[in-house]
Amino acid sequence: MDALKHAQNQFCAAVASGDVVAKALANNGFLTITGDMEGNIYLRSSFHRLLNDHARISMIFYGVDSVVETGDAADQHDAMIDAIVARHPERVAKLVEEH
Repeated sequence: MDALKHAQNQFCAAVASGDVVAKALANNGFLTITGDMEGNIYLRSSFHRLLNDHARISMIFYGVDSVVETGDAADQHDAMIDAIVARHPERVAKLVEEH
């Protein structure tokens, strides 16, 4: 859980910096940790390939005019962490779908 919170702090710092590449990579780091926490070895390699594509594509939607969207993503990450800590799997699943 500490690694996920640290990744979220890095994402929030990247959002504040406005650096598109930093936002994409920090978000990828957050999502990578969530996938690793799940622990499904059969899906892990596919998930990582998907995240690599997502990181490249996210550089478009994390562009200069996306302050609101990246702020929303940071809020969604915080809500996911809170739901994980509270052990509410249904809430986590709902938040992931919304994200």
